[in-house]
Amino acid sequence: MFRQWFAAVCGMLDEWLARYPAADAAQRSAIEGKMRRIQVMSDAVIDGWLKVEERLAKLREMAAACDAAPAAPDAAHDGSGQDVRNAPEGAGDASSDMGGAWTGPDDAADGAPVAPAEEADRQLTAGRGYFELAMYREAAAAFRRAVELRPESLAARLYLAMSNLHLGDWEEAERHFRLVVRKAPNRKLKALGLNALGCIQAVKANPREAAHYFRQACEADPEFAGAARNLAICMANDGPLELHFGGPGFV
Repeated sequence: MFRQWFAAVCGMLDEWLARYPAADAAQRSAIEGKMRRIQVMSDAVIDGWLKVEERLAKLREMAAACDAAPAAPDAAHDGSGQDVRNAPEGAGDASSDMGGAWTGPDDAADGAPVAPAEEADRQLTAGRGYFELAMYREAAAAFRRAVELRPESLAARLYLAMSNLHLGDWEEAERHFRLVVRKAPNRKLKALGLNALGCIQAVKANPREAAHYFRQACEADPEFAGAARNLAICMANDGPLELHFGGPGFV
């Protein structure tokens, strides 16, 4: 997962390096804005990895100290009298009976089994990184995998729906937003989904249907200013509406 993410980011940076010299002021400003976002994420990755390394160092010290200490009298036996120090690999290990344990693309190469729930969390984290970088196709792929592994994850489904919006896949976005609205545990999330459904109807040039969803979003969460603003636009216009999904009207 990390290798894929870094490869995608490096590819994008290579593209910007090639485009920047000939870019106009507006294009350079856009590239610089995305560059700053990557810098923030890079700093967070480095800071997080330093914390991981600090704990790994302590664990290595503990492991070295335990290896140097005399072994317990029965440490070389499995309780049945059999010496397991030279036993075949996997003997006495319950994980050897897992058989069908699913492994992710990166972890499989290392031989480390990864539980579906853990892999879903990894895909969700990767998807958020792609989403922040406006890499919506890659984000959608990661969120789709997370939803496959954990269909009950509303966070993964919501992000997948938003990624589909940015990709212009209205039908798929609508399907996921309807599920989010149906399962929403709080009024804010429900209002967010209803507002998005209204935006989709607006794109389809259905202002009455859009107004219907915006009104429901306002009822679900009266404090959601975006839905109220979109409802006002619907009431004031009879033609196709142009609403920005990534702006205040959506999030």
